[in-house]
Amino acid sequence: MPAKLSIETGTRFGRWTAHQEAGRDRHGAVLIACMCDCGRERDVKASALVRGVSTSCGCASADALVTHGMSKSPLYGVWRGMLDRTGNPGHAEWSNYGGRGITVCARWHRFELFASDMASGYRKGVQLDRIDNNGDYSPSNCRWVSHQANQRNKRTNHRIEWRGRELIAQEWAELLGINANTIIYRLRRGWSVERALSTGASAAGLLAIANQEGQTNDQ
Repeated sequence: MPAKLSIETGTRFGRWTAHQEAGRDRHGAVLIACMCDCGRERDVKASALVRGVSTSCGCASADALVTHGMSKSPLYGVWRGMLDRTGNPGHAEWSNYGGRGITVCARWHRFELFASDMASGYRKGVQLDRIDNNGDYSPSNCRWVSHQANQRNKRTNHRIEWRGRELIAQEWAELLGINANTIIYRLRRGWSVERALSTGASAAGLLAIANQEGQTNDQ
């Protein structure tokens, strides 16, 4: 369990004012009940306060928008979504991000700095992707990828080993001509990997796998 951090009532961290300890999250991290200068209340990880990762409910970043005039740009939408997923327990995706300890580096709490680091690679249709799905949002751990590539990098993807190859369900689906959800459903029903992947598979896909097996055995 993470070490307990002692924070005195009334201590300020940016726009946050700490009030009292609010228990621990599911990872064992100490939570502090805080009030932002704008009046919003939230339980914030003590480590995030001490490290400067969380300095407000997000209003500080919103206030800064008047200086850059990009509040309606697609890039700003990406940035705002990143902060909401990691900092707003009411967000639909909170459990997959902030709820499991994913944070945004202190630098990227300012939109101008996020844009400085990432704007050059942004284009329509790409998504912000963390290289290490267990890592935080930071310049060294983020890149722009297509929607398809981002989906393949999700931690929830099923990796399946069959006939000497390990691929995610979506990759097997594309190779064998079977819907990825069908493969996952079969495995959850207790089907063997052999049966789940071979039933209804295209002849071309099975032949490609057989040829690959033969090449491996010849080596």
